Amino acid sequence: MSRNWSNPVTQDTLEEACERLNNSEYVHRIGMVVSDGDQEYTLAPQHDSVGFAPRPGDIIEASALGLGKRATVVRVAQGYPGQWQII
Repeated sequence: MSRNWSNPVTQDTLEEACERLNNSEYVHRIGMVVSDGDQEYTLAPQHDSVGFAPRPGDIIEASALGLGKRATVVRVAQGYPGQWQII
């Protein structure tokens, strides 16, 4: 069973979504770009208490795309506001 990621979908690129948080509270966040096979979606970075980011190619559940919706991770951003690592 894959972990569910509840990050909201944003119209921003992953880089833009990260940049919007650069003046936010200094807590670890994870965001990503995912694909459902037909379309790519950017899931906005949000606080993650577990701290284990998925890797590109992983299959995840993304509840913001719909109940039980699975998607493939394309890119991941993780880190702190102003100190993002994007893979």
